[in-house]
Amino acid sequence: MNEREFRKHFDARGLTQKDTRMLFKMLTSYNSGTVCQGGEKRVQLSAFLAGCMRLKGEASSMDVYAVSCGLHFVRAAQAEFGAWAEGQFAELRARLEDTAALTRAPGRGPPGS
Repeated sequence: MNEREFRKHFDARGLTQKDTRMLFKMLTSYNSGTVCQGGEKRVQLSAFLAGCMRLKGEASSMDVYAVSCGLHFVRAAQAEFGAWAEGQFAELRARLEDTAALTRAPGRGPPGS
């Protein structure tokens, strides 16, 4: 199909060229159904069509709420990971300080010092 035929199909379904380009960018940036071929990003047809069907019509309150809930769970998981990582770094920092203190202690240096 050429570009004009695609535009006719999208126009008939109430989808603008801007919407479909944005969808393509989102799909390729999130690696959802992305296939790289010769350095060119492509999207699997099934992923693109499913996305087009979701673009059709207005967002319902339920859609907006679902996105909001999804973001809430992502933020909570990110905060939990951040706290875990901070604890790991604190433990690593303490071990490094202990190791440094041992190497500075008198009589604890390398042999022959």
